[in-house]
Amino acid sequence: MMIKYPHWSGRRWDLSTSETVRRDLAIHKQWNTPIPLAEVLENPEIDNGSQILTPPYAIIVEEIKGRILHEADLANPDISGQLKDLVACSLAIRKQTSAAVDFLGFEALGKFVEYLLMEKKPGRLGAYNIMIDTREKIQLIDTCLLDPARTPFGRKRVVEGFMDFQHGLMAHLMKDEKMISECDKTNKHPLITNLASNIIRLTRNIEAKRA
Repeated sequence: MMIKYPHWSGRRWDLSTSETVRRDLAIHKQWNTPIPLAEVLENPEIDNGSQILTPPYAIIVEEIKGRILHEADLANPDISGQLKDLVACSLAIRKQTSAAVDFLGFEALGKFVEYLLMEKKPGRLGAYNIMIDTREKIQLIDTCLLDPARTPFGRKRVVEGFMDFQHGLMAHLMKDEKMISECDKTNKHPLITNLASNIIRLTRNIEAKRA
């Protein structure tokens, strides 16, 4: 099992509480999204080895054994189908609640720079909040949703744009015209959707050189 709790850096973008975390878990259950077992604790005491921390809440999460999802994994039709289902589910959640799944994670930007400048193998574009477990099933490792309603003042549009970008990126990566059309209808910022399309076009040129 793993324990997750709010850090000061995350609070710059997400003002989650134990109540909103439980709501996210209920939404995942409603839509049957692939997340590990999770339990919310109120006002825990956490020993990190150097001090006792007292965050307002913590999430005890089942540890997933497997690997990060990379583009090369989408050659497997079963994994590709699971990802399409997850993106479709995220779009539906957004329509219903204005929140969405976080596919990429905060480390994605740094990893993307590494992909552009240092990677030599093809198929290494990754979604760092998605793992493939030992049964070849995808699992979200972050049970919290992206939700503009939980952002600090002035940052709502940034989170909305990130949601648009993620949906557009996934749809264009999988070349799913139906999903691309759904993104165009659901996303709030067309320029961000176009940016996602252009990013994927850039990576296609890179992949062609690495193949």
